Amino acid sequence: MSGKKFVDSSNYIPYEVTQFSPDGTLVYGVEYGNPGYQIPIDGFNVATSEVTPGGSIGVPSTADPFYTAERQ
Repeated sequence: MSGKKFVDSSNYIPYEVTQFSPDGTLVYGVEYGNPGYQIPIDGFNVATSEVTPGGSIGVPSTADPFYTAERQ
C-alpha cells in the first residue's frame, strides 16, 4: 500500500461494517437494537467506493453469527 493514497470519497456507511461479499460488491453491517439487531446490506462499487443503500435483515439474537457466501 506504499504507493496508494487515501482520499475522502464522501461515501460513508453509517453503521459498523462486519463483512464484504466474496466479490466485494456488497457490504454487510450491524445495527444493534433491543431485542436483537439488524444486518443492513448495501451495494458497494470497489472502483469508485460508491455505496448504494439497500435493505436489512432482522436477527432475533446477538449471539448468532452469520457468514457471507457466493452461489456457484
